[in-house]
Amino acid sequence: MLCSPNLDNECSQDLIAAFSKHNINYQMVPPAEHRVNAAEHAIHTFKNHFIAILSKVDFKFLLAEWDRSLQQAVIT
Repeated sequence: MLCSPNLDNECSQDLIAAFSKHNINYQMVPPAEHRVNAAEHAIHTFKNHFIAILSKVDFKFLLAEWDRSLQQAVIT
């Protein structure tokens, strides 16, 4: 199994040992360098997209029902 997750510099020795055991490549990322971290970028993009979806719903839409919009957000 090969993958290259980016990690911040706070990584436990147990996690590093598990990566070595399963032959998984990893890359340490400086803590302040969020642009390099693909997961941070994906989360930021999804949050912006989901907020845009919620801002366009009908005014009668109950915000307590926000989870019903997740499937549409993932599709789009």
